[in-house]
Amino acid sequence: LCVTVLGLLMQVLRDAAMIRMGVSERLIGCSEESSRRLGAAFSERKLSALCEICEKYIAAVNGNSNLTLCLNAVCADIRLCI
Repeated sequence: LCVTVLGLLMQVLRDAAMIRMGVSERLIGCSEESSRRLGAAFSERKLSALCEICEKYIAAVNGNSNLTLCLNAVCADIRLCI
């Protein structure tokens, strides 16, 4: 479930970056409205950093890291990023 949620979040963040760059016809995420709001709120750099955080923790969870520690760490990393 954690990997699925992080994957969906990453898609929304990717769409937000695309919208910010003016490319909105190729959206892949589950919430266009959320992507538009995030695109308006964050710079491309922050959106990219947030995607990297998602990728990092997807890999960690898939690598059998402690799920509880990963969830706490991903929340902390996201909070520090924004």
